[in-house]
Amino acid sequence: MYKPGENAGPESQSALGTSPRPQAVPARAQEHEAGAGREEAQRRGELAVQEADVAYSDRRISDSVKARCSQSTLVDARHVEVSTLGGIVTLRGWVRCAAEHAMVVGLARRVHGVLHVVAVALRQYRRLRGKPRA
Repeated sequence: MYKPGENAGPESQSALGTSPRPQAVPARAQEHEAGAGREEAQRRGELAVQEADVAYSDRRISDSVKARCSQSTLVDARHVEVSTLGGIVTLRGWVRCAAEHAMVVGLARRVHGVLHVVAVALRQYRRLRGKPRA
């Protein structure tokens, strides 16, 4: 037998004077939305950590190259500046000869994490030969 309000759809409930109940969002849908937000926040956090790791490893690479140059007896590390960005090492400054230039570049290439070495700005001293003019 039919009883008013029983098994009635939203149309019949409003006709009977009762307001329809708001549809509840399934728990799985809420979990999915929360999970998507969590995943997005986690992804943003991971990107920030990756950027921090890159900056830390760049600093570590630069420090390692400087340390190797200063430990070498064939290289005058006081005149060599080292900078690193994304694993690419840039060498600037002055060296005494082509052999010292090759030594600095070789030392930089052997450091873990170095992808490429740019030594265009690493130049040799130019010495004047003979007596300087008065």
